[in-house]
Amino acid sequence: MSWFDNVWSAIWRVIEITGEALLNAMQTFASAGIKSLAENGGMFLMDAALEAVKAAETNGGSGLDKLKSAKDSVVENLTTEGIEVVENAVNLAIELAVAQLKTDLTASQTPADPQ
Repeated sequence: MSWFDNVWSAIWRVIEITGEALLNAMQTFASAGIKSLAENGGMFLMDAALEAVKAAETNGGSGLDKLKSAKDSVVENLTTEGIEVVENAVNLAIELAVAQLKTDLTASQTPADPQ
C-alpha cells in the first residue's frame, strides 16, 4: 500500500467514525424529541402545530411574526384542552410542521417522472 493509499485510508476512517458519531447524536436527539412530543400533547400537539403553521403562513409577515402567531395558536389550543404547555415540545412541533410543509411543497413542485 502506497503512502497515498494510507492517507486516503486514514481519511475514510475518520469520516466513518465522525459519521457514526453524528448519526448516534442525531438518534439521541430525535429520541428525546419524540419522547417529549409524545408525553406533552402527542398527535393533538402535532395537529395543532400543523394547522397553526399553515395559518401563520397564509397570514404572512416576517419569520418571527409567523413563529409568534403559530406559537400563540398552539399554546391556546393546548390550554383549551387542558394540556400542559411544554415549551420544547411546542417549539419542536412547530419546527416539524414547518419542515413537513416545506417537504410537501417541494414534492408538489417536482415534475412527475415520465415513463
